[in-house]
Amino acid sequence: MQQMMMRCAAMAVGLLLAGQAGALTAAEKCQSSELKTSGKYSFCRLKAEANAVQTGGMPDYSRCETKFADKFGQADTQGMGACPSSASQAQIQTFITQCSDDVASALGGGPLPDCAGDLATCTGSLGTCNTSLGTCTTQPDRPAALVVARARSRAADCPSRRHLRRLADVAQPPRRQPPDAARARPSPGRG
Repeated sequence: MQQMMMRCAAMAVGLLLAGQAGALTAAEKCQSSELKTSGKYSFCRLKAEANAVQTGGMPDYSRCETKFADKFGQADTQGMGACPSSASQAQIQTFITQCSDDVASALGGGPLPDCAGDLATCTGSLGTCNTSLGTCTTQPDRPAALVVARARSRAADCPSRRHLRRLADVAQPPRRQPPDAARARPSPGRG
C-alpha cells in the first residue's frame, strides 16, 4: 500500500512539473503567433500569385494584407509588450512581401536575388562615395555638383541611397549673409 502511495505521489509531482514545463511565457506566445501569422501571409501571397497565373490576371493581395494586419496586431496586443521582435509589423510585412515576390519571379523564369553580389557591389560603391565625400570636404573650391554627379554614377548599382543623401548634404555650399545684414544687427551693448 505504501509503495502504491509513493508511485501516485511521484506521478502527481511528475504531472505537475510537466504542466509547468509546457507553459509558455507571453514572449514565447507572441513569437509563436507572429511566426504563424507571417507564414500564413507568405502562403496567402504565393497562393494569390498562383491564382493569377491560372486566370491570367493580376494577383489580389487584399485579403492577405487585411488578415496579416489583424493577426499580427492581435499577437502584439496579446503579448502585452513582451514580444521579442526587433522589427515592426510594417518591416516584417515588407520583408515577407519582397521574399514572396522574389520567389514568384524566380518560379516565373526570373533570377533569384544575388544578395552577396549586391552587397559587394554596394560596398564598393560606398567606398567610392566616401572617397568622393572626402574629396568634396577637403576641396571646397571644387564644384560640388561635379563630385555629387560622379558619386551618383559610381553608385548606380547600389540599392541604398543614404550615402548619396549625406554626400548631397555636405556638397551644399554654406549660406552666407549679405554684407548689409551683418551691419543691420544692433550691437549687444546698445538698448
